[in-house]
Amino acid sequence: MSRAILKIWALTTGGFLLTYGGMVVLRVLVLDLRDPAEPAWAALAVGLGVAAAFGIIAGMASAPLSAPWLGQVDRKAPRSGALGLGLAAGMLGIFAVDLAGAVYGLAAVVGFVVLIHIIDAFPHVLRIVAAIALVAGIHLFLRSQTYNVLRARQTVIFVDAAFDRLAASAEAPPATASELQARIGRVALLHGITSLEYDPWGYDYHYELGKGSRVFLTWGADGMPGPDPAIDPGTPGADIDLRAALGLEAGGLRPPPEIRVTPGDPESSQE
Repeated sequence: MSRAILKIWALTTGGFLLTYGGMVVLRVLVLDLRDPAEPAWAALAVGLGVAAAFGIIAGMASAPLSAPWLGQVDRKAPRSGALGLGLAAGMLGIFAVDLAGAVYGLAAVVGFVVLIHIIDAFPHVLRIVAAIALVAGIHLFLRSQTYNVLRARQTVIFVDAAFDRLAASAEAPPATASELQARIGRVALLHGITSLEYDPWGYDYHYELGKGSRVFLTWGADGMPGPDPAIDPGTPGADIDLRAALGLEAGGLRPPPEIRVTPGDPESSQE
């Protein structure tokens, strides 16, 4: 039994590393998607370290849940394979980390593994119903306001990082959003970003270049400027700029205002 559980853990972890780690290698070594100030080996080490840690945790979550059905032979109700589960969890993991960050990404991976095992424990008919419900739930999430906000936030951060890479290689930034799409649109697809011209609500991204400055943001669900940039799915039309995408407080990226005070007549202040 212990060897069988260890094998499931190893296969799940290995499958996770194949997909998540493979995407990390593709991004860093082939497409050079990293912070220009960070060496390639460091970016690769961090990415593969995250992949290994997440894979180990995914395997640790999967292996004990597989114990109850080990040794059972039931061709009418096949179980999810450990390697296949690891591969699927790895793809979900890199998507979730891109979309919501490492902490929520790990939570999504573990939740997915547990959910698949729960579905596996259902009788055959209920398993089909649960699988349909899972697909329907994913579909509803992808059409939700929360998903649109997360995707817009991810796109704004991705574009800002792309500008940094262009600056590091002394390349001129794209003049328009359409040129931006032409230059890095294919790379954006690796992050699940389908367009750099149109936001998740179907409106044009606001893209503006100035002397030493750049602006790339979405006006939100209403397609109109305002309210002030904030990540708040409950606020229809809230704008999302880099400050909001990074989760900073209002004014977090703005210099303090310069206030000029004109001294008054000391005698008048005594009256």
